[in-house]
Amino acid sequence: GGGVRSIVYKAQVNSEESVIKIISLKDTDDEHLQDMLKCLRLTHKINHPNLCSFVGGSFSPDGSMLFVFSELMAESLESLMCSKHQSRRAGKLAFLSRVWRPRIATTGSWICDIARGLSFLHEYRPAIVHGNLTMANVLLTADHSIAKVSDYVLNSRSHTRTE
Repeated sequence: GGGVRSIVYKAQVNSEESVIKIISLKDTDDEHLQDMLKCLRLTHKINHPNLCSFVGGSFSPDGSMLFVFSELMAESLESLMCSKHQSRRAGKLAFLSRVWRPRIATTGSWICDIARGLSFLHEYRPAIVHGNLTMANVLLTADHSIAKVSDYVLNSRSHTRTE
């Protein structure tokens, strides 16, 4: 998987399944790079059940790439919604298919999980603002019972502020 400036791999880190996100730092301005580094330093201290845990990070020898190691989750909310929608559409005319929707209780649980994770980040000092929350950045456990916010450190623009 990945985004415009990153590639994501599944890997073993310290005998645990993890995610390695390789981020290209090409065309990254100094301010954004400093902001990313500041967030990385903060993140190793953050531990919350509704935030994907951060394991570590390092730069390539030439400084052109950043490697970020984090907890492995089963799938994103986006991939779940897309896969369920595609399976319902298989063999049917598109205009006749209904969009798959999770149960209200499940949706409510995910919303509360996301809100708890974001609230923790916002209350942290200095506060961390996600800045790019999407269904792709909400990851689910294998049984879909817990939602966790990911990419709160290295999204397109992480922001920190002190009060």
